[in-house]
Amino acid sequence: MMLALAITLTALLFSLTTKVPPFDSWPSRRIKLPEVLIHLKYHGTGPPLVLLHGQPQHSLTWHTIAPLLARDYTVIVPDGRGAGASGIPYPEKYTAEALAKDLDGILTALNISGKTFIVGHDLGSKAAAAYAHLHPEKVARLVVSEFALPGFGFEGFMVPDAHGSLNSNWHLSLFTVPDAAMFLLEGRERKLLQWFFWHAAYSGSAVSPEHLERYVYEYTKPGYLRSAIGWYSSVLEDAVFFERVLNGSKIEAPVLYLGGEASAPGELAKPYWEKVAKSVTAVTIPEGGHWIGDENPGFVAEQIGEFFGEVREGVPAAGLVN
Repeated sequence: MMLALAITLTALLFSLTTKVPPFDSWPSRRIKLPEVLIHLKYHGTGPPLVLLHGQPQHSLTWHTIAPLLARDYTVIVPDGRGAGASGIPYPEKYTAEALAKDLDGILTALNISGKTFIVGHDLGSKAAAAYAHLHPEKVARLVVSEFALPGFGFEGFMVPDAHGSLNSNWHLSLFTVPDAAMFLLEGRERKLLQWFFWHAAYSGSAVSPEHLERYVYEYTKPGYLRSAIGWYSSVLEDAVFFERVLNGSKIEAPVLYLGGEASAPGELAKPYWEKVAKSVTAVTIPEGGHWIGDENPGFVAEQIGEFFGEVREGVPAAGLVN
């Protein structure tokens, strides 16, 4: 916990010395898409770089990493449908294909038609991968973290370990039955989130008490617990989708996989991503767990920056005004 706090403070200090404001003060936009109202934050200049969160988080995931990347990129950080300050979609659908469609709508609304750098964390990786495969001409490079695609490895993480450990991924199976999950967890959101941020963390709870309260607030808004569960239950449909679209083809954009030393390290996940992408580099985050925005975020930002930086000069600037 102390190491994560020190790294976080270092990252914030570095962003301040390079005149990048703290993440909470970044400008916001709201974009009305056919199925949902999306909220996003953005800052920086240079090529567009989109950061996609997973669950049980929202855009706050990127509070340390986003300012570091905004030194060289126009960083765009949406709240996914049914999360954070974005609305609950109608119809309620949280598949990889639906999330990728939202991303395409966001970039269209921002007048970004060229190539973009995409980063997905956790369930945000399914949206990033779907978008990269459906729109190969629009993705320069892709980073995914702490995830394997449904149909190509995710299912192996859904099984509790042989010892019945509370640190196993029991929730992945429970959440595929949304009514049961709601019955058991509604009204217990704080306890659920306390477990989440302890689960697969490198050392103790991964997030600060202040940020835990913010996640509790978002999770307890009417309908948002069910939305979060929907992101998980949709993996059954996602498996069918990915098995169909990746049958005989692979993601064209070069892929960097990042995984925490205490969670899903690079050597564990690389074989899964090699099944679905033509070029895969895998890196383990030292002294890190699942929560990459709060555990060694400086290392994560450095890896993303180096990977994208190899082709950065060939990608046009986004042109958004801070």
